[in-house]
Amino acid sequence: MKKSENFDKSIIENEMILLKYQSLTEDSIFLNEEGPTGYIQFHFVNDGISKFRFNNNSYQLEIKKGNYLTLYNPERELPIDIEIINKGSVISIVISISRFHNLLSSESSNIKFLDNDNINKKHYKEDKMSIGMQTVLNQIFNYNKKSTTKKLFLKSKLYELISQIFDSNNEVSIDQCPVFINSEYFKKIRLAKEILISNFSSPPTLEKLSNEVELSLKKLKIGFKEVYGKPAYQYLIDYKLEIAKNMITNGKLNINEISDELGYNNASHFISSFKKKFGVTPKSFLSS
Repeated sequence: MKKSENFDKSIIENEMILLKYQSLTEDSIFLNEEGPTGYIQFHFVNDGISKFRFNNNSYQLEIKKGNYLTLYNPERELPIDIEIINKGSVISIVISISRFHNLLSSESSNIKFLDNDNINKKHYKEDKMSIGMQTVLNQIFNYNKKSTTKKLFLKSKLYELISQIFDSNNEVSIDQCPVFINSEYFKKIRLAKEILISNFSSPPTLEKLSNEVELSLKKLKIGFKEVYGKPAYQYLIDYKLEIAKNMITNGKLNINEISDELGYNNASHFISSFKKKFGVTPKSFLSS
């Protein structure tokens, strides 16, 4: 068996681990990690196809890009045994059920497998990822800096993923993450984001933005990327293009009108940006 060279294991805090693996070849790669009793696992297939193997490969479960798998068995160890196929990528969260229960104590009564009737039962379930989850996963994969705040960044993303799994709307912002909510520095970063998206058609310069939130330009640039996974203007572009998808689907405005609404200089610039992000033109997207 081959093990991927692109593998990262981060101990976020006690009884909470984040695993990131990615295949860089056309060949299958095989990944094996311990899965202690009393731990719940979340496996997010970000790209390609992954096969989850159980009982010494006597049973396999194939999960495709855009889906995630929740695994919990209170009665036995559950080793992580995954075959990642054709340049696929997977992010996994492994957390003790006691830590997980404490993390969501106020919401546990609303989570079926955490209630008193189910806490001692095994739980294997596949679900589709939301757009928000995929955005967070891309931020994790694209974050390769050896920064002193890497652990904090990954912790925030882990909390954000968990919150999105169990949020009724399945779209939870990092702004609700308990890691950041009481930090003055990150409140300013969050304010910068809110100012950008409130003025998305005519955003302020970074210099004006830094003055408005009372952060130096350097701290704003570094902080924004570390919290939201990308530079401020790239975040804004992606935000505008997600709005564009909804506007196209809605069908009330034509391409020129959408381009104007979003603050593009012309429709050609908008079409080019849309295709660069989503791989298709707005017209093709609407047809599909």
